[in-house]
Amino acid sequence: MADNVATQLFGCGKIVNVGHGLLSKGQYFTDTDMIHRENLEDLLCVPGPYHEQRLSESKRVFIPVVATGFPKLDRLFDPNGPTRDELMRSFNLDPSKRVILYAPTFNMALSTIPILWMRVAELADENTYLLIKLHSSCLPEFKGAYRELAEKHKNVIYVDDPDITNLLRLADVMLSDVSSVFMEFMALDKPVVLFDNPNQYTYRHYDPRDIEYAWRDVGVRASTLDEVKAGIRRGFENPGEFSERRRIYAQQLLADLQGSAAGNVVQAVRDLLNGQRLPSVVQSDSTAVLIPVAAGEESEAVRSARLLMEEGGENVRVYVIDHGCTPATILNELVVHKDVITVLQPEDVLDHQFDSAYIAIVRPGLDLGEKRLFRLVNHLRRSTSPMIVAPLLFPKLSAESPEQNAAKYIGTDSATLADPLLLDRRVRAGAIAQLTPHPINATPHVIVLPTDIEVSRMVLERAVSNSMDAIPGVRMAYDVAVGRFTDNVVKSVEKSMNGSISNGSNGNGHNGSGNNRMRLVTHYENKGDIERALQHARKALDENTDDSEVKAAVNRLEQAVNVAGSSARLTAGAIDER
Repeated sequence: MADNVATQLFGCGKIVNVGHGLLSKGQYFTDTDMIHRENLEDLLCVPGPYHEQRLSESKRVFIPVVATGFPKLDRLFDPNGPTRDELMRSFNLDPSKRVILYAPTFNMALSTIPILWMRVAELADENTYLLIKLHSSCLPEFKGAYRELAEKHKNVIYVDDPDITNLLRLADVMLSDVSSVFMEFMALDKPVVLFDNPNQYTYRHYDPRDIEYAWRDVGVRASTLDEVKAGIRRGFENPGEFSERRRIYAQQLLADLQGSAAGNVVQAVRDLLNGQRLPSVVQSDSTAVLIPVAAGEESEAVRSARLLMEEGGENVRVYVIDHGCTPATILNELVVHKDVITVLQPEDVLDHQFDSAYIAIVRPGLDLGEKRLFRLVNHLRRSTSPMIVAPLLFPKLSAESPEQNAAKYIGTDSATLADPLLLDRRVRAGAIAQLTPHPINATPHVIVLPTDIEVSRMVLERAVSNSMDAIPGVRMAYDVAVGRFTDNVVKSVEKSMNGSISNGSNGNGHNGSGNNRMRLVTHYENKGDIERALQHARKALDENTDDSEVKAAVNRLEQAVNVAGSSARLTAGAIDER
């Protein structure tokens, strides 16, 4: 499977992701929320060492990651593949002529298309073919326009084949922008000319650290048609100009340059199925799993504990909370795991020193197969969107949107959400979502919390007092506390400013309302909504005119707003000038 399909697969055995591209585009092989979806898989096969390193640096992916090479390119690197002359004749082209392959991406902010448009035909001449291969996602209008262009120019050829492999083999120089095909062409040690769309900085996923921007020294960069022409001449006249750099990058980009990547994927899958321990780029956090067990629930507790220990391995320790059960029955069944099982009385839980990063409270007998609990724990290490956790714990709802899931399982009106403590960035994913009311069934099945925050103690106290049924309002760990759903929390706090939160001094120089205001300032500033953050900072200053921290925040935010306004005016002026 590839990329986002994992969120739609359940009960079908092991899930292996082989991806579909080499670049990041601000979404893959980089430090973004979206790559958390990889944790839904059992194995991630990446093209090369570069991708392993980026995932490791992100600290967001915890499943096994193996650099196998890129199976799509096996035909490209096949030493027994067709020669250039053979391919030229198959396209009815003169082998003695030069070939430029024009392969732009489809996104308007990144593509060469809206800048060069029909003028790209000027690259062809009597001795040079221009092959045009558009991305499959390009607008139909673009495809039609370039077909017509090819009909009008003898040496301009529009290629509609979805497989670009043969075009990469026969071309002498490539013109592209940020399409991943320029990396594939570069791996053949052939010259590339890379066009810089002046609007690329407006692309919502733009990140200069990503490979398509950081590695543009692999060829000649251009931002005008004249620079493109000059770059192509350099490629024809001195094809080895960037050869050493191309070879270095190719070794980092692809673990296999011999056409054996598919075989490497097969071997990695066999290792997975045979139970061989595969490397992970990031190690999982340890988890203390608490199972409150009442009388008659011993067998369910044994089943849950055994599964969790088998799946969690050395990263899990199980605690049986005795709510009238027979601990000996459980321990006898799990004697092989006795070193990682502890029986605690409810009154001892709060005083116990858990040496794990997370605490998970699990209902006995709950089916948490496919490593759902540990994927959830890893997910909560970083604040991310709810799209990823929903399939982990609500697989039947995977086809529904996050908004629909939120309406069913979360609700938006809760006194708990008015607690400003829950706006702390460190606990948003681990605490707020799980303290939100469950409108259908208030009895939770899973609770996951960091061990080092006060909210965890509050939840534990409620959880262990009278088994899991004593936690009304706690629901399954669904990460709605960040992203688009955080606003529900903030609105509740804003509403509480009018009276439900104390206006008295809290003992640290802030009055209660002013302190809550500053939490909102932090929230909006972190989201990048500087103007709204400034509004709340000014209100906080009105409520406490002598607070130096609030004054500093107002000054900082006013400067940021002024800078943003100046930048916008400069940009508008530059657009008008063009």
